[in-house]
Amino acid sequence: MAFHKGIQEAIRLGIQNLHIEGDNLLVINSLKGIWKVPWKLQNIIQDIKTLLHQFRNVHTQHVFREANRAADWIANVGHLIVEPMCNPNSSPNLEDIVHSDYLGFTLVRRGS
Repeated sequence: MAFHKGIQEAIRLGIQNLHIEGDNLLVINSLKGIWKVPWKLQNIIQDIKTLLHQFRNVHTQHVFREANRAADWIANVGHLIVEPMCNPNSSPNLEDIVHSDYLGFTLVRRGS
């Protein structure tokens, strides 16, 4: 569902060239037609494919969660946030995480 919502937001913002990185190999390979879409995901995958036709260029690839700190951060704390995700009072905020992802920094997990 996050993939779907992200695409809807990109459409709303008028983005034409889309580069998607996701850590869910099932979703990525289903979208690419590499794997057969599980029946539970069939409707959402088909809707995503339809939405993707609205972009000029789309590139979709699988990345491990540790290589995409923004997705990892959203997956872990996104459900707790009711305000915009780029809150200047939070540290680190999503904007900083996306920037470090762009620069190629890898998430290093620490034991609890």
